[in-house]
This record gives sequence, structure tokens and C-alpha cells, in this order.
Amino acid sequence: MEKTARDFCGAVLPVFIHFAAVSFLSMAGETFFPGTDTGLRVTGVTVLAAAMCTPLFTAMYRRDLRRGRFPAGECSDEKKRRWEIPAALLFALCLAAGAACSAAAGAAMRLLGMYRLFSNETQEMLLSSPPALQIIGIGLIVPVFEELLYRGLVYGRVRSLIPRRWAMILCSLLFATGHGNVIQALYAFPMAILLIALYERDRSLAAPVLFHIGANMFTVVMHLLGAAAA
Repeated sequence: MEKTARDFCGAVLPVFIHFAAVSFLSMAGETFFPGTDTGLRVTGVTVLAAAMCTPLFTAMYRRDLRRGRFPAGECSDEKKRRWEIPAALLFALCLAAGAACSAAAGAAMRLLGMYRLFSNETQEMLLSSPPALQIIGIGLIVPVFEELLYRGLVYGRVRSLIPRRWAMILCSLLFATGHGNVIQALYAFPMAILLIALYERDRSLAAPVLFHIGANMFTVVMHLLGAAAA
């Protein structure tokens, strides 16, 4: 029991490291840049925390792979690789699928009236930052980081402790909770299930990263186009 508790603590440790980095940068931003626009500060902290943690988490992920944690322990099992898709086609499909899922989720939220029931302040603040920061930070850096954290590290570790089905649900709930509000959680949970399914299929972070970039970039671009039209 004690070893299991330690293993679970180790599985979620990267989440707490990231939380500590965000908290530190938030306090530093409020202290040294008190007059900064809230959206710029929140987005800057989000992107900078991701950039700061990525080298450490990359090293942790590589160490996990060397220790045989998922997917390293199953890479040689060709029976589980049901089909092969050319790299260029997979790249395009993942980006397009991410964008389509983002569009479908937004449409579903509007249809169900979720935006009238719950605040989406977190996303609104992120999308009020400068366009370049949105595209580079929210569209590219954050998706890469979140896949490394939630799929590469957390899911890989939890999957080695409990059955796959429960690992998918638990890690998806954790991913949804980390997004900060009800709207984003409702969007993030099914998205996380899809991202884990991609990770399971290819035993690589490439497909989920591209899918995630497609989803985030679609949101950013549509917001910028709407702002430009207005």
C-alpha cells in the first residue's frame, strides 16, 4: 500500500511542479509588473511556465522510457500497430481532426447554452493577449508542453499502476480539472480521451501533439479573425 501511494505521488508530481512554476511566475508578475494587462500577464505566465518546465519534463520522460514505462515497454509489439499511415498524411489528418473537434465542441457548448450558464473567463483572458503570443504560445508551445506532461509523463506513469481504462479516465479528469473552469473542463475531458487514444495507437506523442495544436490553433485563429472582422 505504501509503495502504491508513493508511485501515485510520483505519477502526479510533474503536475505539482508545473503548478509551483505557475504560482511563482504569477506572484513575480504581480510584484514586478503590477500595471500589466491581465490577459497579457496570464498568457505570459502560462507560456513561460510551459517553456520553463519543458526541458525538465523532457528529461523525466526520457528516463521513464529507459525504465520501460509506456510506451517503451510495448514499442516492439507490432501486433498492436493495426495500420500504418504516411507521415505527411498523419500530420495533416491530426491537425485537421484537432481543428474539427474544437469547432464541434464550441458548437455543442453554444447549442447547450453552456456559455450562458458558466464563465469562460480563463480562455477569454488568454485570447485577449497579443496575437503573436496567442499563436506561438497558446497555439504551439502550450500543446507540446501539455502533451508531454499529461500524456507522456502522467498517463504513462498511471497506466503502469492501474488498468488502462481507469488510467484513461483518471488522467482525463486530471487534465480537465487543470483547465480552471467548467467550460474548459467539459471541453478538455473528451479531448483528453481522444488524445490518449492517439497516444495508445502510435506509442508516440507526435499524433496527440499535432491534434492538440490543431485544436488550439483553430480557437486562436477563429478568435483573431472575429476580432479583425469586428
